Amino acid sequence: MVSRSVTFVVLGLAMFTSGTALTWSGSTPSQAADQKKDPQLKALLQERHAILQNLADVVNAEFRNARASQSQVMEASRVARQAELDLCETDQERVAVLEKMLAEARAYEQSADEERKSARGTYSSALKATADRLDVEIALERAKTR
Repeated sequence: MVSRSVTFVVLGLAMFTSGTALTWSGSTPSQAADQKKDPQLKALLQERHAILQNLADVVNAEFRNARASQSQVMEASRVARQAELDLCETDQERVAVLEKMLAEARAYEQSADEERKSARGTYSSALKATADRLDVEIALERAKTR
């Protein structure tokens, strides 16, 4: 019961954030400065990250038990990483998180392509996985050039 509602929350968050999450690369330097000045904001960001990371862990466990799809795992991971990006205070920290996101996006892209080739997945899912990987790679390159 709880795991099903958790999955719906992840999907809802993913749908809500997917339009902006693909091109957004975390907090800006001015937002990071605000966070240093405002301990309440930092505490809220840390709490959100902890909850979303827990959610990603739950969806991963559900996937291992065939109760969630791989795309749900990827979306949950992406939302947790976005929350982690919000906590970053330096460009170096942002680059490190984006590199983790890129590794996850590449693995998901490969898996989606393998599923498509074996007729278990769709071509549109494989294309979306490639677009998602490219979005993360672009955000990483932008973060490196700041």
